[in-house]
Amino acid sequence: MSGRLVKLSGGSKIIMKKNEKFFLVTGANSDIGFQTCKLILKEKHKLLALFNKNSNNIDLLEDKNLTKAHVNFSSHNSVEKFIDKNSDLLKKIDVFISLASMRKNNKYGSITTKDLIDHFLVNTVPEVLFTQFLGPNMAKRNWGRIIVAGSIGVKFGGGRNSYPYSVSKSACEIIPNIAKEWAKKNVLTNVVRVGVTATSAYKSNPSLEVEKRVSMIPMKRFANPIEIAEFIYWLSSEKNSYITNELLSISGGE
Repeated sequence: MSGRLVKLSGGSKIIMKKNEKFFLVTGANSDIGFQTCKLILKEKHKLLALFNKNSNNIDLLEDKNLTKAHVNFSSHNSVEKFIDKNSDLLKKIDVFISLASMRKNNKYGSITTKDLIDHFLVNTVPEVLFTQFLGPNMAKRNWGRIIVAGSIGVKFGGGRNSYPYSVSKSACEIIPNIAKEWAKKNVLTNVVRVGVTATSAYKSNPSLEVEKRVSMIPMKRFANPIEIAEFIYWLSSEKNSYITNELLSISGGE
């Protein structure tokens, strides 16, 4: 159920240890999400990991600090329902990392209303609604980090075969402008333009011309999921004490 109430293994009462943070990660079952979750748990933080569809990656993680929840962002009002039923828990979130993503091949010229809505429901709506709820609560505690995963394709205007994906990712890039008011409360918000990454989803798509795509990247290779995850985790940590309201690329120089 998309809006089900979730609890950490210790119950609804959260007791945080010194230097311990409470993370919310969407898209936790993706290759990048999985690597990000591993880093969070390795550092002994608490984690609420949201995923859709099969949880084959995230099922590999078992930790007393980990809570997993299935939320289908493609369903209308799923985010509102989840926030409403878990508001007390979500008020304690210190770090929000948005990695949920949908990308379908929709050739420009045959795009439908449904194509656009489907992409916005997954790629834009959760980021907006979670941020507007979490940001003010982080500001009350004078600490927070918000990381939104964008796409390097937006830098080049997107593609003719992925317009709904590109335009929905582009919409996410204005989130830091809304979040500027929280910066003085040590709530730092950044968008990361993620370059082409060697994920299982990318490798399994036979329509992609891999060699041609690699030739466009100055480093002449795709990113590994762990490289993206480590950069995102650093931005979300206390080590990042002054970078905020930025649009940052991790794309091998593309």
